[in-house]
Amino acid sequence: MGEGNGTAWAGALSPAARYAETGGASLTWENLTAVLPGSGGRPTKKLLQGLYGYAVPGRIVAIMGPSGSGKSTLLDSLSGRLARNVLQTGKVLLNGKKRRLDFGAVVSVKFIIEA
Repeated sequence: MGEGNGTAWAGALSPAARYAETGGASLTWENLTAVLPGSGGRPTKKLLQGLYGYAVPGRIVAIMGPSGSGKSTLLDSLSGRLARNVLQTGKVLLNGKKRRLDFGAVVSVKFIIEA
């Protein structure tokens, strides 16, 4: 998301880090990639590739896409709940600091289905 162009926030505070200075928890992800290595003759599969984004207090974040596009994988990656055989690279920052969420952290997902 890096100010709308998909790049990192070089030399400047990310939007999430700016919110962290004023209080509240913010989450930023930079160049997040998740890969499932091939085994038993299966090819390697990229689950997430080079994602950037942030979530700040008082704002709603919508993760949208068709079935199989990686929404749940992104949430699992951000919460540190990817399967052990999935390789993750990139940064997940909590209040601007590289930090792994504790086991048992809950990702709140609310669905609104319009009829």
